[in-house]
Amino acid sequence: MIMKKLIIFCIVILLSSIFLFIGCKKKEYAHDNVFDLLNPSYTGGPDPIIDPNIGSVSFNSSSYSGTNTIAIISLKDKDIKTTTVNVQITSGADSTGITLTLNGADGNYSGNLTINTDSSIENSKIKVTNEDTITVTYSDAYPAGVRTDSAIWALTSEELIIFDGDTLNSSLGVTLDIWHGSAGGQGAGRSEVTDMGSYMKYEAGPLHGTWAFVAIAVTAGSVDLSAYNKIAYELSSTNTLGNTVVDVGVKDSNDGAGTEDKEDITGINATWQWYTNNLSDFSTLQKNIIILPIEYVFGSANGTIYFRGVKYIKY
Repeated sequence: MIMKKLIIFCIVILLSSIFLFIGCKKKEYAHDNVFDLLNPSYTGGPDPIIDPNIGSVSFNSSSYSGTNTIAIISLKDKDIKTTTVNVQITSGADSTGITLTLNGADGNYSGNLTINTDSSIENSKIKVTNEDTITVTYSDAYPAGVRTDSAIWALTSEELIIFDGDTLNSSLGVTLDIWHGSAGGQGAGRSEVTDMGSYMKYEAGPLHGTWAFVAIAVTAGSVDLSAYNKIAYELSSTNTLGNTVVDVGVKDSNDGAGTEDKEDITGINATWQWYTNNLSDFSTLQKNIIILPIEYVFGSANGTIYFRGVKYIKY
C-alpha cells in the first residue's frame, strides 16, 4: 500500500514539473514587438523574425538622364554561392525587357545597365522613352519572393537637391532646418535625431506616444516648389519595418496640425533605398506654400530610420 502511494506521488510530481516547464516556455515568448533591435524595451506586437537570407536589389540612383547613361544594379543575397545572378529589367518602352547578368561572390553582385532610346539588347541595354520608369526584378529562391526596385529616366535632368545627407540646400531663398518631436516630447526613449555625418538617424522610442516625426522644415515663411512634380528620398533602417510604420508627407502653410496628406512607405530595411512619390499623391498639397519639404511620421509603433538624400524632380 505504501509503495502504491509512493508511485502515485512520484507521478503527480512528474506531471507538475512538465506543466510548469510548458508554462515557462509560453511566458518566454509572451513579450512585445522589438522594432529597434538595439533597444529590447520597444513594444508593439510579436517579435519580427529578420531572415538574413532575404535578398535585395537596387539601382544606384532613383533617377537618370541623358542617352547611353549607365545605371549600376546591385544585389545582395547571402545564401547565393554562384559567381553570377540574373535579374530582369523592364521599362515603359519595353515591357518584355531583358535579362541582365550580375557578377560577384559571397552574396554581393553588381552589373552595368545602359539606358538608351534606340533598342533593348539582352544583358546590355534597355530602351526607354522620356520620363520612363525602369524596373529591376529579382526572383529570390529563399525565402521565396520577388524583390524589385525602380528608377526614372528623362532626356534631361531637372532636379532640386533639398538634402544630400550632410548639407541642407541654402539656395532656396529660405532657411531649412531639421525638426523632430512626438506626443511624448523629445529626449531619450521619446524622439531623438542624431547627425551621423553623411546621414541622419531618427528614433521614435518606446515613450514617444501615439505619434512621432522628423522633418526638413522652412524656419520662416514658405517655399514655392510649383515647378516640381515628384519627390525622391533615401532611407534605411536597423530592421525591416512594416508597411504602415512610417509615412512620408509634404506640408503646406494651410495644413493644420497632422491634417496634411501622407503616404505609407513600404519595405524599409537595412539596405539604403530610394523611394519616389508624385506630389499629386498628396492631394491637398499646395506646392507654392510648402513649409515642410518632407516629413517622416510614425504612429504608435516604435522604430529607427536613417535618412539622407531628398530631392524634388520636375519630370
